[in-house]
Amino acid sequence: MCEGIPSYGCDTPTQIFGILSLGIFNQNDYSGTIMSPSNSIRSSASLQNIPLFSEFTTSELQLLLDSSANQRFGKGQLVFQEGDFGDYLLIILSGRVKVSLIGKEGKEFILALLGPGSFLGEMALLESAARSATVTTLESCDFLRLEQRHVTTLLQTHSSLGLKLLKALCTRLRETDERLRSLVMLDIYGRILYCLHTLVEPDTPQPLEKHLVISPRPSHQDIADMIGCSRETVSRAIKVLQNRGHITILKREILLHQAIVKP
Repeated sequence: MCEGIPSYGCDTPTQIFGILSLGIFNQNDYSGTIMSPSNSIRSSASLQNIPLFSEFTTSELQLLLDSSANQRFGKGQLVFQEGDFGDYLLIILSGRVKVSLIGKEGKEFILALLGPGSFLGEMALLESAARSATVTTLESCDFLRLEQRHVTTLLQTHSSLGLKLLKALCTRLRETDERLRSLVMLDIYGRILYCLHTLVEPDTPQPLEKHLVISPRPSHQDIADMIGCSRETVSRAIKVLQNRGHITILKREILLHQAIVKP
């Protein structure tokens, strides 16, 4: 269990792996606005901050821009859905999205919350298979869209891109293993702390004090959807964690004071 936090009883396996009720997505919200790259990216220099393309030369980045398009989605729009055919890769330029599994009657389990620099759809694109999850915007988002034929060409001519994709896939697989471990082996308090730890953005400035900053602050429902329990259970557990000094809830942030111990 998580060190320093007593076990007050875990949820049942059904609750741990359950998926929670959410509204049905509007199928008409699928398509974002397709724009030329110049509408949101004015030069190849803006791509150099994206880890996937950090080793590309200026001329290579410009070639990438010339063979791509920008796509814009408003807040709450469906980017793509689990089961859709995946023939393009999306890179988040601005905004945040949630990646989730949607069950019957609109029930949802959140897999990840992603921001600028992250990419989506690489599994389906590389396999020429269906999308493995549903992606929805949490705010207005701009994406760089690369069609499968362009990605295939880039992989053939830039081995570094293929290695980075492979490394990213391995990282996501490792994170999935750790998340499953936390769901099975930690009680509700440990699962919440582990979840909050995974939400710390690498680029978020961190203070010198012994705590981490989670910003923007996730809702209790978001946390519940990520750890497989009810919002009410999360709300009660968060009060306990606050009272014991493990976390501090601010208006737009959460401060995490408790170091996470892996299960």
